[in-house]
Amino acid sequence: NLALLLAHLITHFSVSLSVLKVVEFNNLEENAIVFFYSLFRKILGAKDATLVSVFERIAYSLDLEDLRDGIWYFFHQYLLVKSTAEAKSKELKMKKKVERARLRQRMKLATKAMGHKGK
Repeated sequence: NLALLLAHLITHFSVSLSVLKVVEFNNLEENAIVFFYSLFRKILGAKDATLVSVFERIAYSLDLEDLRDGIWYFFHQYLLVKSTAEAKSKELKMKKKVERARLRQRMKLATKAMGHKGK
């Protein structure tokens, strides 16, 4: 999967998140949403130090403010929403709840690292 390859390149510092600066996160087609969902889920699953470093690389450039805003928008518009799918059993509901809490914590860490205040 191309999203997983790009996530690997980003988390191993071969490519920066800044390559996404041309993406308009507020105007994505369904296949792009799936791509970026996979990409960001993989990146957010990295170790804390790696996650922070990946997002700090785009934190200080004024040219990347739109990218930071776009990533924040994607996190809140698509990443959290997709992870709240209905679960049928109590066990599965609990697992989804724990997964969502972990995802929210990872998103906060990434958002803080890239210096985004949230809007």
